[in-house]
Amino acid sequence: MSFCPTGKQSYPTPNAAWAVLNHIKARGRHCDSRVKATQGEVYRCAECSGWHITRHGQTARRREAV
Repeated sequence: MSFCPTGKQSYPTPNAAWAVLNHIKARGRHCDSRVKATQGEVYRCAECSGWHITRHGQTARRREAV
């Protein structure tokens, strides 16, 4: 794990990002005070070419990221 110029955590592979996201989901953590981490996607960053996690399902779908 490293950090992107945007300040977000960056993961080297989509599988690494999915592993973290699945861990968060399994523990029932909240991404923020309003959205429970039952959603979320992994997407490729245009800034650092790494992989980020989002609480929204608006970018890459799992089948596309893997």
